[in-house]
Amino acid sequence: MFNQGCATQMAPNDPAPPAITESSSDNPNLVRITNNLGTFEYDRSLAINFPVGIVGFPDVHEFGLANLPNMPQFNLLQCLAEPRLSFIVLPTDPDTAPIDAEDLKEAADSLGIQKPDLIVMFVITIRTLAPGQGITMSINHRAPILVDSVRRIARQFVLSNNKYSVQHVIG
Repeated sequence: MFNQGCATQMAPNDPAPPAITESSSDNPNLVRITNNLGTFEYDRSLAINFPVGIVGFPDVHEFGLANLPNMPQFNLLQCLAEPRLSFIVLPTDPDTAPIDAEDLKEAADSLGIQKPDLIVMFVITIRTLAPGQGITMSINHRAPILVDSVRRIARQFVLSNNKYSVQHVIG
């Protein structure tokens, strides 16, 4: 897809604040962002544009997508203008996405995304349980992110079918 990789990984308790710094590369399109998950380099020419922003963040539009170290099933969707704004996402094949085919087709059609160009991602929420009880993860099943892989545009689409939960517990 558009994954751009992880440059380095930080220690879990590293106090470094989120920051955008210049890349050491000669490529003027590269931006280096450090957050609590590590330091990642993104190529702006591979950015995903959200013309209407993301739910709750209507004024942010340009995002990079990176692989997460030690979490190969997830990606980091990082705002390229604000280092504090990122989301862990679960990319899913549209043919196996946990959304009824007709609901997914309706959403993609309304955005003008052709099926071969469609990528579906779900925003992950991680919650810490009581001490010693671990964590729980859920996806926003009701508002997947639909990406047109050819045009590199995306939208978080709120499905009209209310059978989908905003906190659908996963694995």
